[in-house]
Amino acid sequence: MVCTLLSGCVYVKTDSVIHDDGTGSVYTAFGMQADEGAAPEEGQEVFEANGNKYYGSSETVTFASVEEFNKIFSSENADSDSSTAASATSNTVATLRENSDGSLTLVFSVKQSEDEDEAALPDYENLDPEQKEALESIELTPEEEAELENLDLDSLSSDMMEGMYYCMSFTFDQPVRQIAGPTSAVTIEGGKVTLDLTKQGEGDANDAYVFVTDVASKVAPTKQALKVDGTARETEIYNINGANYFKLRDMAALLNGTGAQFSVDFDKASNTISVKTGESYTAIGGELTVPAAEQAAEKAGTAVKSAQKLTINGESAYLAPYNIGGQNYFALRDLGDALGFGVDYDAAAKTMLVTTGK
Repeated sequence: MVCTLLSGCVYVKTDSVIHDDGTGSVYTAFGMQADEGAAPEEGQEVFEANGNKYYGSSETVTFASVEEFNKIFSSENADSDSSTAASATSNTVATLRENSDGSLTLVFSVKQSEDEDEAALPDYENLDPEQKEALESIELTPEEEAELENLDLDSLSSDMMEGMYYCMSFTFDQPVRQIAGPTSAVTIEGGKVTLDLTKQGEGDANDAYVFVTDVASKVAPTKQALKVDGTARETEIYNINGANYFKLRDMAALLNGTGAQFSVDFDKASNTISVKTGESYTAIGGELTVPAAEQAAEKAGTAVKSAQKLTINGESAYLAPYNIGGQNYFALRDLGDALGFGVDYDAAAKTMLVTTGK
């Protein structure tokens, strides 16, 4: 009985090529560990991983946009009967996001919910008569009963993991780096991220893996005109690869007292910025200061992708900010989308327009 269970160890491998323009393909291989000496059935492919042999099938699915990628790896698709990558890895979810500076952010997670696991277990009292009869009719031999009584679950789990291969990889056009999540299962080589999920540490499955591609950023201070609810305002702004980036605390100060106000806090221990919408902002000094042109140009040379985490109302958010002169700057449209204020552009007046719905 135990041997039968171990012979069903799973093999899952999913590779995705993701280009800068959001096109690419997903390759999925899925199989079960082969019994020693057994031959594959007609139509089955043979896969090898970690010294084990598996029999199964593979599929390649192409996508023409970020939206299509997200559909393939969405939780809705993962729960369907589709034979695509998401269904072959039914407890994994990946989402892709195009950032304002031209980079891509990939968020990958493994769904693990005790409530879902419990809900998935059959309730004996609610089984129909045929199902109850089938359960009650199962008979074990004395040897099988003895084997179950002496079963070492920790050893069994270890043996199963040794026969398991569960790997996903994502290959980008540009170099990629990890900005959040555990690192025990992650390998990065240039633009390729490999996650061998059999190597996750305890509790890792509850955390999201977050990766962002690098871009050759063109950063320059700009005198872009700005109006907030129709009133002209002035603050420090940097243009990064064609998008306007604003200091987070400057935006909090500009919107304070409006229907789009938000608070900003920073926890040094966890390196996390916490934003809460609807709360008033408490100034710390230096907000809405516009540096001299020479100083602004010097600060632009310090721009790097920020390594700090961000939460909005307690939920992780991945907006790919830049750190410039020790402060975090976000694309204005990204902030608008995440925090619920309007962003538009008056081409005739060459003015950014922010609306809060006071």
